[in-house]
Amino acid sequence: PAIWIVDRPGAVQVEILVGLSTVAPHDEDFPALEVLASLLGGNVGGRLFRDLRERQGLAYIINAEQSREGRFAVTTRARPERVVALLRGIEAHIRFLAETPLETCEIRMLKDRMLGEEALLADDPEARAARIGSELALFGAPRSPSRVGRRHLDAIERGLETVARRHLAARPAIVLVGDADRLEHDLSKAFPERGLRILDPRLEPMRSLPPSRKESTGPD
Repeated sequence: PAIWIVDRPGAVQVEILVGLSTVAPHDEDFPALEVLASLLGGNVGGRLFRDLRERQGLAYIINAEQSREGRFAVTTRARPERVVALLRGIEAHIRFLAETPLETCEIRMLKDRMLGEEALLADDPEARAARIGSELALFGAPRSPSRVGRRHLDAIERGLETVARRHLAARPAIVLVGDADRLEHDLSKAFPERGLRILDPRLEPMRSLPPSRKESTGPD
């Protein structure tokens, strides 16, 4: 897929979204995707934060979320000169998540995190009310905190690898908001198989750069 750039002339930061279309909350894979998003971008303990923020210093804040609109997405921001390295890193982490089994220590950490989050929610009336409202809209009835937590724990127990392979193996879409003139050359050189689609701030098409070579599909 092409890389989409919404031009913001003079911008010193680039807003970044890397995402895949997945499933809605009613789907049985949804809880597992929420857990996988937590593993990838859950606060300071997520894989993305530890690698791309702490080890490489490419971004200050980086998050991953499985949205209720059916999108698994990583969001972050960076200076233009760091965008290529950051995109490569995000793609590599999503691909690794789709192809590589989780380690035992990560599974244990995820279980502890899910239990801790539900315990905090139970003590926060405002957050609990917000969840009830969203679940009334989505499901027609609120679910108890224990039931929500149980869905996440059940997803971990069943194994997350199959869900990751099913939904995260495709190449993700990339959308950037920043100064297109500062991004165009580096992106077309780093991702020649993708091509670029550049929009003005009103989302009207400005110009397109077609792929300069076909995307590799693996060994012949």
